Amino acid sequence: MMLVKWTLYAMINAEELGITSKNVDEALKSKKPDVMRLVGTEGSYGEDLGLTKDWAVRIIRHVGNYGEIYDRNVGDGSKLKIPRGLNSLWSTAASSTRRRSGRHFASHTHCCRRPLDRAIQYSRDVDDGTRGRGVLDHPPSRVMTRVVRCFARPE
Repeated sequence: MMLVKWTLYAMINAEELGITSKNVDEALKSKKPDVMRLVGTEGSYGEDLGLTKDWAVRIIRHVGNYGEIYDRNVGDGSKLKIPRGLNSLWSTAASSTRRRSGRHFASHTHCCRRPLDRAIQYSRDVDDGTRGRGVLDHPPSRVMTRVVRCFARPE
């Protein structure tokens, strides 16, 4: 499961960094630290996962970055032609939100930041001493418990 997550992260990072299946060989020559870490010319991230250093390069070369995969399967390059919408990169969504609303994106961050702050606060409050566990790995909150009880079969 962890490998699947990191594969997704690598494809999203590749899209953010502008690395595609067509220019991945050029990315191997890059001197940018973020690109070097992703393609494995710096650090040992692949080896830490039990993979080769160029694991992300091989994925991107064969299937592309997240945007390429989306476009090919459900986006503009498919019969479905579903727009990216919420599946677009946060940087792209931020700029399109700013253009559409005519306001600076910073004015929207206060409404987006509060739930995240609560989630981070919640995860710190319920830390049971085990490292590496996220909010969803802990027992459900009181609200979630009520919803679960509503849908439970009568005994």
